[in-house]
This record gives sequence, structure tokens and C-alpha cells, in this order.
Amino acid sequence: MKILFLLFMASCTLISRPELHPSATDAHMHIHTPGEDDLQFTGERALFAGLTAEQRRAIVISAGYQPGMDTQGARRENAFVAAEVAKHPTRLAGACAVNPLKDWAVSELQLCRDEGLRVLKLHTMASGMKLREETHLLKLRAILVEATRLQMTVLIHGNFPQASRGEEGLELLRELEKFPKVRFILGHLWGREFKWLEDFKHPNFIVEVSATPVWMREAKSREQLVQTMRRVGMEKFVFGSDWPVFHPSEMVMALKALPLKEGEYKQVMFRNAQALDDLFVKE
Repeated sequence: MKILFLLFMASCTLISRPELHPSATDAHMHIHTPGEDDLQFTGERALFAGLTAEQRRAIVISAGYQPGMDTQGARRENAFVAAEVAKHPTRLAGACAVNPLKDWAVSELQLCRDEGLRVLKLHTMASGMKLREETHLLKLRAILVEATRLQMTVLIHGNFPQASRGEEGLELLRELEKFPKVRFILGHLWGREFKWLEDFKHPNFIVEVSATPVWMREAKSREQLVQTMRRVGMEKFVFGSDWPVFHPSEMVMALKALPLKEGEYKQVMFRNAQALDDLFVKE
């Protein structure tokens, strides 16, 4: 019982820590409605996980982009995210998710915006998109046109294995450049092809750092990543974990393994997320 009491007191201390940076944000966390196993991936659990990495806020992402998702399923998942955000509007921002190939994608995005969701999550690979097919590319453009109209930030999955996808990730960046009014959050450091970020010509983008550093086993790769981050501009990078795929504390360990200067680390972990303040209700 004594051990349980100490653990409880430690968690209470963590939740109320006054020194947490007010803008510290985990920019990539997934939540979804309870499945058959009844696992609870809720907004509150995301926030609690984020506190282990000293993150006060989170962008929580819907599962509505999956290829097998029909219009009812996407509506259920997006409404769940909106309801979770409504419980903690100063600490949660919600990402609506749609599969651009579906006929209902554009209308669903409008519903999400009406519910107060300010972010659109796109995962072109998980949605089954082949961006070298003109019909798929047109669908992507249509959803980005709608995101522009609705003034939504677009969080886009960025990990395109070159061995199997060629230069699709680079081609996608070129496509995103055609939408200068959209603010993009580029996910996962754009994967193993992070060097492509150096040539991304867009006036308003942010890069979240989840996943990719965990894979880096060689010091040379970690050094190359940090050099790329410096060339892009360290102010562009924000913390993300991809929870529950990776725990926020695991991402902290991976970032600490990078040869970042102390000031650079604090920028990425805490200060740069001030650029996302507009996604949250002011306290």
C-alpha cells in the first residue's frame, strides 16, 4: 500500500508541476473510440502520457483516415475527438482525419470545422493513395483547397520509405508548396528522407520530431539529422511522440541522444510550440 501511495503522490506532483512551459505541446498523439478490447485511448490519457515528457498540451488525432473507414466510422471517430477536446479546450487541440479518396471527405471536413476542430490529419499512405496517379492527386488537391478555405492547419504524415516508394515523399513536398496559405505540420521529421526538408519552399510550416530519431542507431545518422535541422532552422521543430505507438518518454530519450546543444533541445521540446498557441483556447 505504501508503494501505491507514493506512486499516487508522484503522479499528483507531476500533474501540478508549476514549472512546465505553458506552450509545451506533444504535436502528434492518437486517440480513438474504445474497440472490442475496450482499451481507452482518450484525451485525458494522452495528456497524462504527455506530462511524463513535460508537455502540457497535445494535438490529438482521429482515426478517420484509415482505408476501411466509411462515412459513419469517420464521423464517429472525428466526433469523438471533438468531444474529447471540448473537455480540455485549453490543453487539447483536435485533428480531424479523412481519407481524401472517399466521396464524403470534403463534407466531413466541414463538419469537423463546425465542431471546432482546427487541424486536418492526412496520411496518404494509410489512406491507400498513390500520388503518381492523377485521380488520386486531384483528390488530394481538392481536400487541400477545402482546408485552405476553412483555414485549417494540416498535419501530414511524413515517412515514405525510398526503397518502396521512390521519391514520393519529395514529390508530395512539391505538391504542398502549391498551397502557400495552408500551415503544414510535417510529421515524423519526414522520415529517413529528412534531408528533403532542406529544399522545402513554403512560407509557413512546422516539423514535428516523432518516431524518426528512435530508429537512428548510428552516431553519423544522428549528426546528419541535427545538421539538417540547423540548416532548415531549429525554430521550425516541435516535439511529437506518435503516442501510443511511441511513449513520450521514449521520444525524450531519443532526442537526448541527438547531438543537440542544450538551447536547441529546449527549443524543440518546449519553446517552439508557441507557434501552435492559436490551435488552443486561451486559458
